[in-house]
Amino acid sequence: MSFHLFFINGWGFESNFWKPTCDLLNLKDIIDSAEILDKNSLNKKAPKKIPINSIFITHSMGLNFFLEMKVDCLALINFFSAPNFLGFQKDFEKSKKSFDLMLNKFEEEPDKVLRKFFYNCGLHDNYFPQKKIDYKKLKDQLIKLKNDDLVNKFKSLNFKVLSFLSENDKIFQPSLEKFNLLVSKKHTIKFIPEANHAYPLNQPRLTAKLIYDFIRLLS
Repeated sequence: MSFHLFFINGWGFESNFWKPTCDLLNLKDIIDSAEILDKNSLNKKAPKKIPINSIFITHSMGLNFFLEMKVDCLALINFFSAPNFLGFQKDFEKSKKSFDLMLNKFEEEPDKVLRKFFYNCGLHDNYFPQKKIDYKKLKDQLIKLKNDDLVNKFKSLNFKVLSFLSENDKIFQPSLEKFNLLVSKKHTIKFIPEANHAYPLNQPRLTAKLIYDFIRLLS
């Protein structure tokens, strides 16, 4: 059995966030194709053709975009997110306060907010998007991420889901108690020790191995 992979990046990142991992997996014999989807062009619609044996891999807010597309696929791999981004944080009140502060500052100093965000993601080498930034769209997406509650859509998924989380993540600090409510025969949770939010970009080889190991179990 061979597989088709679709990657969706999270808030603030360009679609090339997934490119190093995607390129590595394209070399594997059981991967027919690995394609990066630009979240800004999805508009709640899935790609026109979803091949059989398709697996979606999402990062952060990429999970929200995936859930809204209502895709029927073979499996989903979710990195560092939840169907309610704030609601599943370990300290909801602290996270909400930080989120509101980020939104307020984004209006006045968007570049400064983005740079701090990337730094907290674990990107310490002056990472910044190369393409022209649509700040209004980014702000709208932040508001959406704050308000989204897609738990019911997540629970209704009828295929295998693997969620990777980290207690070292400064952007999304998961509540184990709340995540355990999502665990089922179809949904498995694994922790990556010491991983930061930008782990897939910082560690593409290790990320590709995590994805490949899961896919092999499906073949």
